[in-house]
Amino acid sequence: MSLSRKNTNISFANWTRLKDGGRKYPFIRYGLPMVSLTVFGAWIIFCKTSNNIIWDVRFLRQQKS
Repeated sequence: MSLSRKNTNISFANWTRLKDGGRKYPFIRYGLPMVSLTVFGAWIIFCKTSNNIIWDVRFLRQQKS
């Protein structure tokens, strides 16, 4: 039983340290998620537009032939 209590205390200590890290370095807490959302959003938009261009080219080739 004492082993499980010890693991719980370690886990809680890691959680508070992680929480304090967000206060010390706000970029990690707020900036990093925003950067990742921006990058993934741009990548999704790029994939959609490139897919539309591919389908437009296929459609135009079918109309010509």
